[in-house]
Amino acid sequence: MKPPKRGLGKEIWRAAGVVLLGFLTFRPNAAPGMNASVDSALVCLVNQEYDAAREVVGAMLREDRRDPDALYMLLTIHQTSLLDYESYAVEGHRFLQLADSVLGILEDGLSQSRGVDSVKYLFYVGNIYGGKSVILAKCGNWFQAAREALTSVSILKRVQELDSTFYAAYLGIGVFDYYLSQNLRWVPFMADKSDEGLEAIELATRASFPFNYAAQNSLSWILIDRGEFARADSVVDAVLSEFPDNTIFLRVKARIALWTHRYREAVAVSARWAELSLKRNPVNWSDLLSAYQVIVASHLERGDTAACLESAADALAFEVPVAAKKISYVRKHLAYMRAIRKEYGDGH
Repeated sequence: MKPPKRGLGKEIWRAAGVVLLGFLTFRPNAAPGMNASVDSALVCLVNQEYDAAREVVGAMLREDRRDPDALYMLLTIHQTSLLDYESYAVEGHRFLQLADSVLGILEDGLSQSRGVDSVKYLFYVGNIYGGKSVILAKCGNWFQAAREALTSVSILKRVQELDSTFYAAYLGIGVFDYYLSQNLRWVPFMADKSDEGLEAIELATRASFPFNYAAQNSLSWILIDRGEFARADSVVDAVLSEFPDNTIFLRVKARIALWTHRYREAVAVSARWAELSLKRNPVNWSDLLSAYQVIVASHLERGDTAACLESAADALAFEVPVAAKKISYVRKHLAYMRAIRKEYGDGH
């Protein structure tokens, strides 16, 4: 199976699902207002324990329903879960409604803030616009997504001007420069800033836990896009050495192995990825079937038709809920399995 080509538009945006997650999710350790509850919620996020993260944030909001850190984290949890499960087509509108509600509160707080607090509020507001742009793009509203992204970057550049060590702003700006400048080349005066974007994201990887993981995920997908698979693999391995069960990075590891023709490794990594996805509550059907797609494709590339058909049959044997079938990549992977069975199942 061939790796993706540069400038694939929507496919690159899809590959960047978790890349752009960094646009909204993690804050640098130096951000004002960081406390034990936020730390706890962030650890839950890295471990993909979304219900536990919601419980922590819920307790914070019961104490102060306008707590900016808690409100920002609430959106973070929602978007992280959406992108992890790829359920944006099903639940994306709820995120957008929540984002607008939170924006109203935070923009009011920004108007009353001074000093370091104003930088924090600016960062939150800028990243929420970025988060909206991601979900809008994934729901097919590309024009509005571009508008929200431009607003986000404009605000994040103000953060960068106020505090050059605020690495979260570098990540957001870098992602925009890399992906948007490529996919909006038709816009007059839109120059290719992909190299500048890469440099900004590499700067963001210097941040402390857990912000560096968002930056490393962004960096790994961009290196893949540039055909630098060995570097991308090294970045992913560094994270998996600390979080071996993180399916967000196992997803990248499996794809790298497939695209670099390391088929046995791709099968092994994907088997672990599938196992973890099946154990999650709720089951991550998009990840589970994506893992099986890598397994089936790897067997096919190796010429092992029997193993390919067996794995496709295993994938099709799952009782996928109707709600999960509304997710585009669930339907895509199921269609792939049926096509494999139809093409190779008779006379092979």
